[in-house]
Amino acid sequence: MAEQKNKLSSEHLQQALKEKANRIEGHAGALRRELTQIAPTLRGVITERPITSACTALGAGVGIGIILASGRRSSNSYDSELLDAALAPVVAAVRERVDQGNSPEDAIRSALRSQVSPPREGALVQLVRLLMPAVVEIGLNALNNSRGDRAAEQDD
Repeated sequence: MAEQKNKLSSEHLQQALKEKANRIEGHAGALRRELTQIAPTLRGVITERPITSACTALGAGVGIGIILASGRRSSNSYDSELLDAALAPVVAAVRERVDQGNSPEDAIRSALRSQVSPPREGALVQLVRLLMPAVVEIGLNALNNSRGDRAAEQDD
């Protein structure tokens, strides 16, 4: 009798899991359809206004990060003061440019160009610059040797 009861409960559990899986697949299909309908519109907005889209995504990421980190840190932490101090000149430059009549996208772009220092070269770029003369010399030697070999073949 206990075996029959366990068999019924396992069959009941399997049936419930199948139903749940079917419901999840239905929701996933509906979500997939909605995303495929939204994707072309979203692509158009991103291609028409790339800077605004990037800033919106950055702002959303910062907002989510603040929400997630709020439980771990106090709002008066040294990191937030440091971030505020670093961003203050950029924000002031953006406000100034918007007040002068520039569009928000142009104001952000020009403020970032003027306030943020250019990134330093990475190790790969430095390596390429170091090796470039040797690579060019090897290439030229190989080219000269192949020309010499062709001339020798033509003479024979």
